[in-house]
Amino acid sequence: MKKLFYIGLLVGLYSCGPRMYSYKFSMKESKETKKLSYENDTLSISFNFYPKGIKMDFTNKSDSVILINWSEVKMTENDIEKKIVYVKKDKGNLKVVQSPSLILPKTKVSGLLVYEYNVYYLKKLGKEVIAIKDMYPTQSANNERKFVEKLIGTKITLNLNADINKLSYNKVFNFRLEEIQSARKVGAGELLLLPLYVLTL
Repeated sequence: MKKLFYIGLLVGLYSCGPRMYSYKFSMKESKETKKLSYENDTLSISFNFYPKGIKMDFTNKSDSVILINWSEVKMTENDIEKKIVYVKKDKGNLKVVQSPSLILPKTKVSGLLVYEYNVYYLKKLGKEVIAIKDMYPTQSANNERKFVEKLIGTKITLNLNADINKLSYNKVFNFRLEEIQSARKVGAGELLLLPLYVLTL
């Protein structure tokens, strides 16, 4: 009976606890199936979907300066346009970048594209700093699992504009959410119960 009691208790806790999620995206324009990247003779870009947004790493392969106008960058989710902002670290703090970014020849620039409505401000050590909500849930109640898994198939389109030698170039990137992996977060209380369960074996 004790054994059945602890098994039932553990199963009950397992079914009620929060779940952690990770997301796997594909990219139509990528030549490598396991990487989200684009490259030509002038520029290479790698994309990574993080909880807060899409991290982009630019490498200028040319001998010219590349200009990225963030106000002209457009993003849609399932054909619905989303307002986005470009965020990067500045002296250890996050900063919303409104002015264009210059990528000098043979150099790299990194930053994060986030949904504008996910950006908020809070006080930290007397200063106002930027905080960002998750783009997709990284954690939710176990009973919300089906709702989160319905996100599979989400399509994201990113329209990026760049100026090179005073000529404007436009490139569209297409992403799709292919897979969501989840695991239940184990609480400290459950870890404490494990020795009791072992003793009943």
